[in-house]
This record gives sequence, structure tokens and C-alpha cells, in this order.
Amino acid sequence: MIETNSHRVGVSWLDNWKFCPYKMYLTDILRLTIIKTVEQLDGIAAHQLLDDMAIPCKEDLETLVSRAVLLDEPTPIRGARVFTDRMIGIIDELHISKYRIRIIDDKPHSKTGIIFPSHKLQVNGYAYVFLSMFPICQNIPTFVVLRDELTLAEMWELEFSYNKVGEILSALTQIEQIRDGALDATPTNKKPHCRGCSCNYLCEYYTRS
Repeated sequence: MIETNSHRVGVSWLDNWKFCPYKMYLTDILRLTIIKTVEQLDGIAAHQLLDDMAIPCKEDLETLVSRAVLLDEPTPIRGARVFTDRMIGIIDELHISKYRIRIIDDKPHSKTGIIFPSHKLQVNGYAYVFLSMFPICQNIPTFVVLRDELTLAEMWELEFSYNKVGEILSALTQIEQIRDGALDATPTNKKPHCRGCSCNYLCEYYTRS
């Protein structure tokens, strides 16, 4: 499969879509410039630091996966680019062996301890795309992990289940329909999401009440 970004949906769009379809429309489809909060800037810096600390891979992803699975050479990979014909994304950290796969997504620290369903959907999306790209890995137990990007403490982990594929593909279809103008992007009805949204100042639906 040839990798191009043309007409593919970013896996990260799943997070914004689950949080609020209208936010996804503003940030991922219209690509409006959003003023970053202090927390977001800290997160970007933390991601960059982890990327800078990672050992550069001298082999392509296909070779690394094959070596890990067939030759039993456990391999940690930072910034693995994965894609299907409909989706594309970059996995923050990927640990592969012939016995276990862990797909790690670094997320902002949650002061409340709440693990957002939108974050879970995104990391499950990475697992779906990775396993679709590498059938050789489909019988290996695969775990999805959400990790605090500042402390590196793991906040949530669950074995990936193909029962999640229906939810992922349903979200993907709706995102494609919004992108193609066949479906309106509706705002969330969850007011706490609106108050904490980084682009509420651009949102025509946002009220402070």
C-alpha cells in the first residue's frame, strides 16, 4: 500500500469527534488556528522531549515489526506512522514482541483522574489501523495504553478487542460524511466539554451559561 495523506482521516480526529463533532470540524477539517493553552503548550513540549530522547530507527516499520515478531527481538518504536486506505496516524510509542504488543498514546495529565472516552477511542483507533496494516500481528495480544505525557505514569490499559471496530468504523464514516459535506457537524450537548474546550471562543454554539 502506498502511503499518502490524500483523503485519509487522521486517527487523532476520532478524539476530537468523540469529544465534540463541531470541534473536530473546526480544528481538523477547517483547520482553524487555535490559541494554545498553557497546558497544551506543556504537552507539546513534553511530546517533543520524548521524541528527541528516542533512539532513531535505522530500519523501516515493516522490517522492525517483522524482526520483533518472527525473530523475537522485542522492539520499542517512537512515532510509528501507520495507515490504511481510510485512516492515517502516528503512534506515540509502540512496543512489539512475538508475545505482546502495547500501543501507547501520551495524553495531558488529568487533574480529576477521569479517562475520557474520546482518548480511549483514539488509542483503539491506532490499534485497529496498526493491526490492519500488519496481519502478522493480529493473533498477538495487543494492549492499548493511555499515559500521562508529563509524568509518564500509565493511566489506563486494556486489551484491544475487535468488538471496538464497529464503533471506530461508525465514527470514521460520520467524520468522512462531515468532511465531504454530506452530514452537518453537530455540537456536543455536554456543557462541561464546552467550558473546557480550547476552541470555544471560535464556536458559534458556545454560551457561558
